Amino acid sequence: MADPALLIEPARRRRVSLWPAGLSARLLLLTVLIVVLANLAILPPNLAAFEEQRLLERVGAAEVATLVTQTAPNGVTAPISQKLLASAEVVQIVLAVNNERHLILQMPRVQRTPYLVDLRHRSPLSWIAPFETLFGGGDRMVRVMATPRFLHGDFVEIVAPTAPCGESSWLSSCACSASPPSPR
Repeated sequence: MADPALLIEPARRRRVSLWPAGLSARLLLLTVLIVVLANLAILPPNLAAFEEQRLLERVGAAEVATLVTQTAPNGVTAPISQKLLASAEVVQIVLAVNNERHLILQMPRVQRTPYLVDLRHRSPLSWIAPFETLFGGGDRMVRVMATPRFLHGDFVEIVAPTAPCGESSWLSSCACSASPPSPR
């Protein structure tokens, strides 16, 4: 006859599985997995739309600064040009008219070569740029080319830091743009 201790031993050696045993637990795990995958699919287009809107706001502010420089009767002094660049949060403004590029305002030279974001032509891979901004570091620059909204010309080009308001990451720009400007 078999020893009763040997019959109990296979029950103890039951296979331990990470997959839940009950149907409700399996459905819950599958639902959580589908929700996470859907959110991961939605994130890149939302980040791309946010960055595009933020860059278009900077281009618009740079165009207004260009209008100020063009309407000044005796030109713009260095302190005023620096205030215009600081208010637009850019370091360089270029206007192209009839295939000629005109440097409107510029701060000292940029140490690193900026990466290009062309808002004139939509690319299917345009959702990659926010990740380049997010993971590229806080001292990077972005060169943005866009169709002018307020000026007559072929395109407006700006060079701007990727981290506005001195913040170190792109995500913190949400809080920075929502806060009121600091007094100067």
